[in-house]
This record gives sequence, structure tokens and C-alpha cells, in this order.
Amino acid sequence: MRRPVSLLIFITLLTVLGFNSALCQPLTPSLTLVYTRANGRVGDIALTGSGEVLFTNYPTKPGRLWLLSNNTEKLVYEAPKASYDLYGVAVSRDGDVYVSCPYTGEVLRIARGGGVFTVYVRAGKNVGPLAFAPNGTLYMAELIPTEGYQSVFRLVPTGAVTASGSMAAVLVFTSPITIGGIAFNSRGELFFSDGPRGRLWKLVNATPMLYVDRKGWSTMYGIVFDQYDNLYFCDWSSPGNIYYLDFRLSLAYRVLDGSNAPLAGASVLVTMPNGSSNMFYSNSTGYVSLARAWPGTYVLNVSWGGVPVGSFRFEESASGSRNLACRVFNAKLAAKDDAVISSFKIDRLK
Repeated sequence: MRRPVSLLIFITLLTVLGFNSALCQPLTPSLTLVYTRANGRVGDIALTGSGEVLFTNYPTKPGRLWLLSNNTEKLVYEAPKASYDLYGVAVSRDGDVYVSCPYTGEVLRIARGGGVFTVYVRAGKNVGPLAFAPNGTLYMAELIPTEGYQSVFRLVPTGAVTASGSMAAVLVFTSPITIGGIAFNSRGELFFSDGPRGRLWKLVNATPMLYVDRKGWSTMYGIVFDQYDNLYFCDWSSPGNIYYLDFRLSLAYRVLDGSNAPLAGASVLVTMPNGSSNMFYSNSTGYVSLARAWPGTYVLNVSWGGVPVGSFRFEESASGSRNLACRVFNAKLAAKDDAVISSFKIDRLK
């Protein structure tokens, strides 16, 4: 199958750039180890409506779906035959669970009532990671490359959801990079991990942008965003690990006058990345602090005594502190009173 010319051009561009993705600055979220499977691996993960982690045991057979509750594994579903495996897992807004079975090329719906239905069958048996977009559309990624490339598909219902093969796959994106897992954030932006290289990518106008580079983990496969747009992911090693990446930042801005002295009581209007604005006031040491802030563009307008004294704009991708040097100056005036001086001279002469 011939690949689109645009894809070939993009691959060439990546080669020229050394695949370093200078097109965007990777973020540096905090990393927390959530769980380690002492006797197995983790293939893909999802979150229930209550925020608990679901995961598959790929590549172990028979495929099993587990719920992680209070750091304890609870079996949710087991493939009907010992030769069947499970890889992808996703949870719908209605609470139904979807899993993929690479051995049979099926996507199964596990209804809340306990029924299990086949909703998609792929002739090539190449079904892998699953993810729901915020609008409720189910997406699937190929588990193994087709002609060296993996693609992401949108699964579109074509009939009753309980019928076998009732969904059709629509091509969304063909990646020149390995796909280990896929996920959507709350804004409907598509992300994917690149498996053995342990990195997270964001799809921007059909172009992958490096979002997080590998730090304290080995690989990155199954991924899922929580309600705060922070990320759970699995390290597909043995034993398998589940990690949590917190993208929220701790930002501090110190308001300074023209002599670089702290300016207390200054009003600082901060416009957040989402467009909302909040007013803050600098403390006795001149600081304004933002806890659990999101990466993005921040605009700060500083006023002193009701007069604008500084405007600043920053692209924030990591926690840290910045100085805001404002147009405020301390003028020391010396006043002389002739009458007082004359009286002082008279007193001195007596």
C-alpha cells in the first residue's frame, strides 16, 4: 500500500531533525509509582467513573481484565478460551467496558449488566490499544505495524451495538513512530505513547509533537488521562508498573521595584492558559504563588496604587520562580525650611 506523500515528507523531516522534535518543548511532570505487579505485566489501562484503574495482563493467556482497588487486584473478566489474549481497554461514559482481543481481532463490550458482546471484528486480527474521545467515540490503534507503520482508527457504529461486527473502522492517523497506547484529554486532543522508547506524543494538526520525554521509567505503553488531565501509564516490563504523571506546576512570581527590592501589596492580574483571569496580591516578600497550575501561556499585569507598572507574558512548562521587574521607583526628597534653619542658627549662637 502506498503511503501519502505528506507522510513521506513528514518522515523525511523527522530524519533531518534527528527526531528530536525541536518543534515543541517537552514537559517535565512529576512521576509517582502507583502499583507494581509482582508476577505479571500490564498491557493497557483505563479509569472507571470513580477513578479506579482497570488493566489487562497482556501478553499472558488467557487474557484477563483486572481492577486495581486499594492496591489489590480484583478479577473483572477472563477471556473464554485459554488461547485468547486481551490488550486494549477503555470505559465508556455509560460505564460499559471495552476490551480488544488480538488473537481473534475482536473488540468486546462488557456491559454493566454482565453481558459480553462483540462490536467489531478485524480481518487482520490486528487490534490493540483502545480509547474514548470526550464525545463518546471509540478509537483503536493497531497492535503491530502494517507495512512498518501503525495506524489509529475511529470505530463508527453501523448497526445495533449488540450485533457482531457492528462497527466500522475509519482511518484517522498513520504514525511513523511506534504506538504503544492512545488516550484523549478533556479537550479532545489525541495523545499516544511510543512503547519501547518511553515517550508521550501529542497529535497537533496530524503531526506528532513530543510532549514528555522518558525520565524515571523504562517503557510507556497503555495510557489514560484522569479528570485533571494528568496521566496514568504502564511500563510494559516484568514486573509491570503503573505510573502517574502530574502535569500541574508550582509557579512563583516575585514583584520587584526599580531598585530590585520586593514590592509588597502589588495587585497582579493573572490570565491563565484557559483564558480565565484571577487577581492576586504580592506578600511581604513580593511573591505571588500559583499552586497546581497548568502548563501554557500566562499573562501577568501588575499595578501599584492603581497604576499599571508592568506587563509580562511567559510560556510555562516546568515549575519554577520568576522575577517581575516593575516601573516603580523610590524617590528620596530633602526639604529645607528657611525659618527652621534661621532659628537653629540663633539657638546655636546663644
